[in-house]
Amino acid sequence: MEGSSDYLKAALLGVLQGLTEFLPVSSSGHLAVLQKILDVRGPVLFLDIMLHVGTLIAIFVVFSKDIRVVLTSMFTKGGGQSPGAARLGWLAILGTVPIGVIGILFNRWIERAFNIIPLIGGMFIITGILLFAVRNKQGERSEEDLTVRDAAWVGIYQAIALLPGISRSGMTIGTGLFLGIERGLSVRFSFLMAIPAILGALVLKAGELSGRTGGMDIGPIFLGTVIAAVVGYFGLKGLIRLTISGKLYLFSFYLWALGLVVLWASLT
Repeated sequence: MEGSSDYLKAALLGVLQGLTEFLPVSSSGHLAVLQKILDVRGPVLFLDIMLHVGTLIAIFVVFSKDIRVVLTSMFTKGGGQSPGAARLGWLAILGTVPIGVIGILFNRWIERAFNIIPLIGGMFIITGILLFAVRNKQGERSEEDLTVRDAAWVGIYQAIALLPGISRSGMTIGTGLFLGIERGLSVRFSFLMAIPAILGALVLKAGELSGRTGGMDIGPIFLGTVIAAVVGYFGLKGLIRLTISGKLYLFSFYLWALGLVVLWASLT
């Protein structure tokens, strides 16, 4: 990325990240494909992480009240304001363990996977199948009903979403619905779990953040991050409404079509 075109490309990637991070369509897969189209070079994973920082800001804004209650309850004797919220917080941290382990052990392989476009197309299709499978799920389990087993399963599927083309939100929310967790709580649990996951990725790539940005200036990176935060705020609000209304499965048709197009384009 060079000159003024850096800012245009970063802005486009920021918009795409903000739209696709929360909607269950895999932001990583979309970013990998668009980066190929725009011929973005350099530390691609670093750019992805910074765009994820933008959407992390959106999570903090949208769930600010929930985060405050969870943290207060976790670190107050006896569960503080809400024992259920304290439980939710500790389980969200526990559920982050799988993605941390997989991210550290297979970091290089995952980074290379972003360049395998046919793989991304196949993962789009798999995400669509999961969303369609949970279309009629309506759980009733609340915060007090969550168990270590729930955290483990949601965490494992969050780790699978490290693969480009697999939606993190789709996998974690879908797993929560399969486990019988109430729709609104499935969304909250998913994004509370995303906070330590994204922060962990940021720490893992601290060396890159401290100065290795390849041929990319900090200006375009900052612009993309800000745009991802703003667009992500509205994307997350939309996801909450769609999940509660039971309409997430509608994205299945888009993902199937996109996956087939990506597979066809990459193999011809």
